[in-house]
Amino acid sequence: MEYFIMKKIVALTLVTIVFGSLLVACKSKTDLVSFEKAEIKKPQVIKIARLNAEAVNLVAKEQKFFEKEFEKDDIKIEYSIFDSGAPIVEGFTAGRIDISLTGDQPILNGIAKGVPISIVGAIDGGVKNQGLVVSEKSNIKDLKDLKGKKIGLGIGTVNQHLLSLYLDKAGLEESDVKMVNLKPGDGVNALITNDVDAIISIEPFISLAESKNAGKLLFDGTGYKRSVVTLTVSNDFSEKYPEITSRILKVYNDTTIWIDENKEEAAKIIANEAKVPEELLVKISANKKPGVTLSEDDIKEFNSTLVFLEKSKIVDRKIEIESVFNREFFKVGYILS
Repeated sequence: MEYFIMKKIVALTLVTIVFGSLLVACKSKTDLVSFEKAEIKKPQVIKIARLNAEAVNLVAKEQKFFEKEFEKDDIKIEYSIFDSGAPIVEGFTAGRIDISLTGDQPILNGIAKGVPISIVGAIDGGVKNQGLVVSEKSNIKDLKDLKGKKIGLGIGTVNQHLLSLYLDKAGLEESDVKMVNLKPGDGVNALITNDVDAIISIEPFISLAESKNAGKLLFDGTGYKRSVVTLTVSNDFSEKYPEITSRILKVYNDTTIWIDENKEEAAKIIANEAKVPEELLVKISANKKPGVTLSEDDIKEFNSTLVFLEKSKIVDRKIEIESVFNREFFKVGYILS
């Protein structure tokens, strides 16, 4: 009798344990689903900063690539236009910008000064995307001839770094030239009116200057600096919305591919804002590689800019290169780098 009673107690205990385990398993699974749902947070709006006449954002805006990607999430897209990178960094500081495309110098300068942003991707601009354009009246035939000349450029932009590389090659210092702070679009007119002897500029303004006979390209970035456009994101945004950030990278990646495969159509989109003939834009786009990367070559360029910022005392502290970029958003499988 005791044997049968004991057997029933053991059986009841086993049933209780199994049932309890099932409840724990079900609860864990429910908690996991809830956790996963909680992790995929969505902003109400994505605030994108774009430079005036910058091709990738302009095409993405006109083709509504971001709107198509995020309409199912009911996320709005908001664009702001800037003339240079420094005001974009200020916009990040004020919380008015979530993501941007701009040159590396203002972004790295901002990071060095504590602005909470990170580089999450890069778009290749090539070695022909920036260079030195000289006026015919300037008599500048070589880099050594820059001594005593007025050079128009965006101070605080990638063009300042390129000028320093040119001057180093010529054995000159920044004090040997007079730098005139100009927006890229104003440089062409400054050449025409002889307000400067030369400009350090980017495309499409280099080709525009040549097409208007305002000056001629003397040197581009070949042997000096490869242009790398940084895809920069607010740390607050990327930490809150990692999945959304990865999808943003994908949209940019796909946009560069679309531009490469539809050069004529892309040129039509860009030409009106850039005020550059379409045929010149088609030619310029052939010098760039499509895709979003964050390669060792990209990081090498960032490090070169950091060295310049430190050497020129534009920043007053040493910045480790690993602290300026974040490859995390490539790991979701959208893009391989």
